[in-house]
Amino acid sequence: HHPWCLGPQCLRVHGPRPLLEVTNLSEKVTSGRGIRGTVNRMVFKLKAGADEDCRDVRVWLRCRSTKLVAANESMGEIQQTEEGPNNIEQNLTPLFVQKASDPSSTCTTEDGVKLPQGWEPRRDVARNDSNETSSPIVPHLESGKSTLLALDLFCPLSETPIPAGSPTEVNTFSTSFEVIIEYKQTRGRKVVNDESGDHVMVMHNGTLTWIPPFAADFFLTNGNQKPFPGGYQHQSNVLTKSALKNSAIDEFEMVAADGEQVRMRCVVETQGLGTESAGKILSVKEEREPQPVVLYSSSENSFMDKMKQGSKLSLSYSFSADRSIQHSNRSIKTPLGTVSVHWKPNSFVLGDDSVSEANFEKSDDFGLAYGPLSLTDIEPMKFHGPLCYILNAPFCAQLRDCPSAPKVGLPFQLTYQITNRTAKFQTLTVSMHSNSVRTDDSTYPSNNELLVTGKTKSEMQMAPFETQSIGFTFMSTVAGKVLRPPLTVSSARHQSWVINEIECMNSRYLFVMP
Repeated sequence: HHPWCLGPQCLRVHGPRPLLEVTNLSEKVTSGRGIRGTVNRMVFKLKAGADEDCRDVRVWLRCRSTKLVAANESMGEIQQTEEGPNNIEQNLTPLFVQKASDPSSTCTTEDGVKLPQGWEPRRDVARNDSNETSSPIVPHLESGKSTLLALDLFCPLSETPIPAGSPTEVNTFSTSFEVIIEYKQTRGRKVVNDESGDHVMVMHNGTLTWIPPFAADFFLTNGNQKPFPGGYQHQSNVLTKSALKNSAIDEFEMVAADGEQVRMRCVVETQGLGTESAGKILSVKEEREPQPVVLYSSSENSFMDKMKQGSKLSLSYSFSADRSIQHSNRSIKTPLGTVSVHWKPNSFVLGDDSVSEANFEKSDDFGLAYGPLSLTDIEPMKFHGPLCYILNAPFCAQLRDCPSAPKVGLPFQLTYQITNRTAKFQTLTVSMHSNSVRTDDSTYPSNNELLVTGKTKSEMQMAPFETQSIGFTFMSTVAGKVLRPPLTVSSARHQSWVINEIECMNSRYLFVMP
């Protein structure tokens, strides 16, 4: 009973409301992250309400991508840029894709995004607030029943090799997407035909952050100190700090002499989702002309097949630093090699508990897989080695003869070879230092342990383009690891070192056999 003194009685009638539940089953494992370079699948569970009957269930999509930048490099945080969606290169823009009718077809979008073979863009992605078209999911979903919806996103790898030393956050993208499910709802009444029912719509929002499948670090195998610099002009190689003024190259920049063989070490680290790696490394190659050099190739039962997130693969290669302009004083800056990683993504599979009550038909060969799909013939990921200045060296020096394992009490020879690469007469100062010379607190062996004979103090006169050799005879009185005395050869004309072994201790150790 409603007394009149309380005023008129009103009844508020609501319009039809959707009861459909949309759950992202893949987010628990992927944590909202996607792997660049392959198709990433998200699986959604659609469950009808207990008091509704869903007919003509359809889907259409919206997405928007932005670039993320490092907000605090020390904390490793990232934030979204304020430039809007146009700050991403068009050929790197993520997009929704689907399997093409022709598995051998290739597709390149209007923005220049090259899709994997057998894939094409989805046609139900709205370019504005209105849906231009939608795709059917199921014709009928009974009350309390479930079905699965698989949506695929693709973000290409950059065609330009990643520079050495770039943080993981460089070129990190974030894609915000909206999944709009619309259907005809009937509640508590008998369905006359498929056209009956109220048109309702439910929206699910999500974000996917894109990460590269691998990261790489590069190191000089022998360190920055070079025993045979060849007399190039750089702050690290001058006789006195005042000998080279107004140099355009910083003292700490990496430099190499023209024609020098630089030994590099590349460490490839796997990225991933959770504890699993993003993919399996099939092979690693160093790109060079006329044919790439294979640094690593996987095989059956290889330990690299068991890689987890953060696993590292260490590889070594040699790079020839050659100048394109001979006998020029202009410095040339180039990366020390380019390494390409050929890989195959690792997928996840939905458990039986996730699909036991869902009505799901396999639409392709991937079945219940989600996350990065295991596609074949995808683009490799490329990394540039560290940038290095290649300088014109007036001399070429090298150690020609050195025994691998000399014996106690038996004389052995070391021979150095120096070539004058200029059209001028040159005078060089040669000095074989005693073991008392040191640059740190380490203790060198006494003069009685390693005896040396030869022209330990001399001058060399070299004609244009002449090659000469310097020889020394040694004899060890003890067995084991012995450090030989350093040799220095300097040029007064260029005020630089042609040979300087004082700082390079690792290359001077000898292993003397008893």
